[in-house]
Amino acid sequence: MRRASWIWMVAILGIFSCEQEEFITDRTYPFLESISVSDVDETGATVNFEVKANAGAIDEYGLEYIETEKLKYNQDNPVYYTVSGTGSPGEALVAIRLEDRLVKGINYSVRPFARYGDKTVYGDVLLFDSQGVRPPLITEVSDSELTQFHTLTISGKYFNPSPEYLEVKIPELEGIFTVEILEQSSTQIKIKVWLSASEYTLPQGKFDLIVTSGGKSTVLQDYFSIVLPKIETLSDVEGFVGQSFDVYFNKLTSLSILEFRLLLPGSGYYPLHPTEIAPNTLRFSIGNLPPGDYTFSLSGRGFSDEYPQKIKVVNSWAPFKDRFPISTLYDWNWVGVGDEMLFWKNEIGDFQKFYSLPLNAEEFEPLPPLPNNQGFRGNYLIQAVQNRYLYFGLGPTKDFSRFDTQTRQWETLSDFPFGSIGVEKSFYFQGKIYIQPYGGSNFVVYDTNSNAWTWTSIEIPEDFKGTLYQDSNGEGVYYVPREQNQLIKYVPGVSREVVADLPGYSSSGTHYVSIMGNEVFLFHGAYEYFRVNLGSREVFPVQTLNGQQNLVARPWVTSKGMMMAFPKYQHDNEMMVYNWIGRY
Repeated sequence: MRRASWIWMVAILGIFSCEQEEFITDRTYPFLESISVSDVDETGATVNFEVKANAGAIDEYGLEYIETEKLKYNQDNPVYYTVSGTGSPGEALVAIRLEDRLVKGINYSVRPFARYGDKTVYGDVLLFDSQGVRPPLITEVSDSELTQFHTLTISGKYFNPSPEYLEVKIPELEGIFTVEILEQSSTQIKIKVWLSASEYTLPQGKFDLIVTSGGKSTVLQDYFSIVLPKIETLSDVEGFVGQSFDVYFNKLTSLSILEFRLLLPGSGYYPLHPTEIAPNTLRFSIGNLPPGDYTFSLSGRGFSDEYPQKIKVVNSWAPFKDRFPISTLYDWNWVGVGDEMLFWKNEIGDFQKFYSLPLNAEEFEPLPPLPNNQGFRGNYLIQAVQNRYLYFGLGPTKDFSRFDTQTRQWETLSDFPFGSIGVEKSFYFQGKIYIQPYGGSNFVVYDTNSNAWTWTSIEIPEDFKGTLYQDSNGEGVYYVPREQNQLIKYVPGVSREVVADLPGYSSSGTHYVSIMGNEVFLFHGAYEYFRVNLGSREVFPVQTLNGQQNLVARPWVTSKGMMMAFPKYQHDNEMMVYNWIGRY
């Protein structure tokens, strides 16, 4: 009797409160009444509620629902799933169908809501036991061919967006391929599929795709096939070092787990680094490799492929002159001036012997002796200018001269007016010879037009002081500083800028630098040969002279192109000259 009375009291209070809300209080906000959850079946559930007042003020309305069990563990800030519509519902009685996310056998708490302005009102919470929703409906899969790595999109309906209730499998490939869900919504699933096994035997045929959502599964039978990357064709099978070639593949989806190589004759390989230029098309550059035939290959996890036709790396250097007789070559110094090499022998007390070896000659030509020779000298200046003149002098004496390769005569120039000067190095720039004195901090300049000397206030860059070699054109002087991997362009007294970053080890300041046309050639050690395009500032490898890795080669630019000269063999008394023909 007491229980019945209590129920009646609650009912009366409820009616009273409703009457108060409807008739006594002048409401300015909506009021929602939860009614029921109906039509609970294997396709979803319908939630019914009523908007009791001021429906026109509503900006958004809908349902919030959550697994009831989760409310026990996260009462302060539970995360609800939401189904909503914008504006007013239009009718007082509202029925909203839940047809995704629901899992069979799970009890859910659901409540209606309405938002107006910055406020939200809720109806009472309703409870129901779910029978789930429809099985996932797959309308499209972005690709049906699996390679070594894939990102796929599965489109459709009735996907459960909660990760714990969604699974994607390719059963026949488990243990070989791994499937990972990246993103999911009720209409789309993004997955990553990759070949994760290193040793495997691929089954034959096609393979099913299974999507399980909320305990219900849909199978696309015989949907996937496996297509591992294979080489189809190459754009070129012959080229110089630095030249690029394109490789076309049957199918590529990711480069991260593929390796590309040029297999060396016998054993070993040279790694290649691709640039993707189009779907299933990669571009490679031939690195600093000796002339010969190489096999292009790719390899991945448990598979590999080789192109049947060899790639021929052409020799970038053609013999120009061979077996020049010269006694004790290492006792001689030389410099290239235009189309000839000028030699001199710094003998004790004698600086008279100068010789020329023109490119079109077979014998050495003795040159007139240096005028006003002061005997043995060290730390002297030797500078080629305009492919015609050789400037020589200074050191412990003040005399200065130049040799004209056209008149074949020496000309005496103005003595150095500031006492003796040891010359560290020099370069020619815009009509002037810039000299770095030993221990000096400012450039000394000789003007070739006015035959005048100036000790300038132009400070020598610190990173320039430690280099041995440099070359210049009308734009500036170029060099590679010690302990750096950069080509620097310097305009005396004006600017310094980085032209390009160079691959390989940090420089010891001993890069030979030669400018030919719009390119700077750099030669460092046994293998680090590069050329830098001054327009694009791209860096290209230059082939090492085959068989001469341990010998010191000297470059110089002629009318016939870049030349390199060095002893034919270690400690040999014969010289060889090679011409660079690696232009493409």
